[in-house]
Amino acid sequence: MSKAKQQIKKILFVAQGDVEKWPAGTEVFIKNLARRLSLLPYRVFVLCASNAPGVTKVNGVTYIKVRYFNISFFSTISFNIQVLIKYLSLLTKINLDYAVFCGIGSAYSLMYLLKPDKTKRIYYAIDTMTKEYESKKDRLGLLARLNYRLKIYFDKKSCSVADMVLCSSRETLAMVDKRYNN
Repeated sequence: MSKAKQQIKKILFVAQGDVEKWPAGTEVFIKNLARRLSLLPYRVFVLCASNAPGVTKVNGVTYIKVRYFNISFFSTISFNIQVLIKYLSLLTKINLDYAVFCGIGSAYSLMYLLKPDKTKRIYYAIDTMTKEYESKKDRLGLLARLNYRLKIYFDKKSCSVADMVLCSSRETLAMVDKRYNN
């Protein structure tokens, strides 16, 4: 089948970190995968946090950047609120085929609002917050405990709402199965 006859699929990747600038594993993974998919019959969008918000197109990938606030407790909440306020109407107009939410804090609120009959919602679990929380909880202060509890809530809800949950490792898969019954 020729490229002209192939239907172009629209895919969105969502990550809380700046995919173009942060050297973290999730962001590098998304940047590379988005770039490769843009060479195929995919129209690729990446929604991420950044110190330079706005919409840009680089190497065939459209980056939708939300202002990043470097306050660990509020970053997940502020990211979700900003996505809903500023970008929900834009993202619903795109008529996405797939939306891949990578890791904790990756706009769970948006995942919840996308209609599963139109957009397949995929949650990419990189690690589970419960494992990290359990290993540190005795050394955490009240605010840090609250932060983890909030992230565990988002992690669990993301797993329950997604049409598909992908895990980065066997260990992550085991933790998701054990903690969230998926």
